Order: sequence, then structure tokens, then C-alpha cells
Amino acid sequence: MALPAGADPGAGPGPLSDGVLGVGAATPDDAAAPFSLRGSWVDLAARGTGLRSLAPGGGVTGPDLQGTSMAAPIVAGAAALLRER
Repeated sequence: MALPAGADPGAGPGPLSDGVLGVGAATPDDAAAPFSLRGSWVDLAARGTGLRSLAPGGGVTGPDLQGTSMAAPIVAGAAALLRER
């Protein structure tokens, strides 16, 4: 399970169970995104800013999507590849 780490900056993630990854969001420059929490509990970060997605009705969105929720599926894919290795 991937847990996005972009909640309230004053809040910590709480205790994480085995098998749960703490996910951070990064910028295209591989820096921590300003809205992403930081800490030793973040296991893996993925791009979480300046992203595009499929738009309802066709086409793509502008390059303004951001969030740890955008990074979580990338991390989940990486975790699946590592697990199968």
C-alpha cells in the first residue's frame, strides 16, 4: 500500500505498518515538492508536480496537476516491479 505524504504539514504520518510505503512528491528537478511532507518515514518519492492527465471527454489536461496523490501510483508501480524482481 502506498500512503501519500501530502497531508497537513503539521501532522505526521502516524505509525506505519509493515508493507506500507510513505510516498513523497518531487519536482521535475528531483527536489521535494513544497507541499510534500519530509521525513525519514518517506520511503520513495516520485514526480508530483507539473503533470498532465487524460481529460474527461478526450485530450489531456494542462501541465498543472500536482500532489502526492499523483506520485502514489508511480510509486505503486515501482513497488510492484521491485516485488516481482
